[in-house]
Amino acid sequence: MGMKYGIKSRLCAVLAAICFLAALPRMAALARSLIDMGRECTLTVKTEILVQDGEEENADWSELNETEIQVYLYRVADVNQYGEYEGTEGFEGLELEKVDSTVKADDWREKARDAANILGLPIPPRAEDADSKAANGNIDGAASGNAEGGFGLPVGTDWKFLPEAMELPADLGDKLLQADASITVENGIGTKQGLAQGMYLVWVMPVETDSYQYTFLPYLVSLPNNSYDPSVPGSADEWEYETTVGLKPRQNILYGSLRIKKTLNSYNEALGEAMFVFRVEARKDLDHDGEKEIVYSNVVALEFDAAGQKEAVIEHIPAGSEVTVEEIYSGSSYTIQGGSDTKETVVWAEKGIGQGAEVDFTNDYDGRNVYGTGAVNHFTHDGNGWSGRRITVKEGSVGE
Repeated sequence: MGMKYGIKSRLCAVLAAICFLAALPRMAALARSLIDMGRECTLTVKTEILVQDGEEENADWSELNETEIQVYLYRVADVNQYGEYEGTEGFEGLELEKVDSTVKADDWREKARDAANILGLPIPPRAEDADSKAANGNIDGAASGNAEGGFGLPVGTDWKFLPEAMELPADLGDKLLQADASITVENGIGTKQGLAQGMYLVWVMPVETDSYQYTFLPYLVSLPNNSYDPSVPGSADEWEYETTVGLKPRQNILYGSLRIKKTLNSYNEALGEAMFVFRVEARKDLDHDGEKEIVYSNVVALEFDAAGQKEAVIEHIPAGSEVTVEEIYSGSSYTIQGGSDTKETVVWAEKGIGQGAEVDFTNDYDGRNVYGTGAVNHFTHDGNGWSGRRITVKEGSVGE
């Protein structure tokens, strides 16, 4: 009989690379040269990996250079020889014909979000929205057990949250078929030639690895592009028909599960039900500083009234975490078999059935006649403080 546990302990996390600046459209109205309307355009997309100052490239981020990324282009505006835009059908509300030197980077980002919304494409939340959700959200706290003594209290109240992976709509495939063009980025670079002139929305398909989901903010790019800036001495007033833009991702955490399997080879009915308690601790380098921190700390229990096998499934452990499971209470008259009472494993994101991490423990009745009792406490943190209640293992879980 399996029991599922959904309690998260102290989650020490950082929001990694929430914002980025892609190549925003230049103020074409400032340009003095005319566009050659007969020329096609080329767009190159590069993946720019986040590297902290003075540090080597982080392995988590650099994995994107080895991952295939799909970029979709939607033409949202025409452009004339003077560099003036006019929204295509359905995108008139963007009012791109009104853009001038007063339009700021934040305005362009909002227009890109509006264009994605018109198309029904999913968009990562704004950085400030993600921060607000994290600050106001409720979350289950640590579970602590109690069997012939105490096994501690909740791990802590310094609550920080990990950005959750973005869910994709079921009809996303149909929306992607509406794209005017697509680019496959391999080994950090991808190029598309023969593009019609105009303004394009750039939307990037989220990428999942073993530990993270990477999402990308949508943005607008003008083809051709003009980098002329009258305030910069020597700035060239030239239309660039071959444009390169960069992508910087947001890193969202994925989660996996851990299955604890307990086998009891022999059982003494005279001693009554036997409880076995496990301390589970997971560590992961969330802020990419080389230091692994506790991202999950919990105590779970399994109770037997006969010989056999039972298991507990602990869910929502950050993928990529190194997990240590220690059997800290082996019943009053039962001895663990096979040597060590501690097992270690790594939890990865589950992309299919049966891919969760697993550890196994076996116990036997050791001939002693020592009685013991046990209980488990469930603690919940509501953002302001802790509340808890004692439950029995028969209710089915340590954390519901």
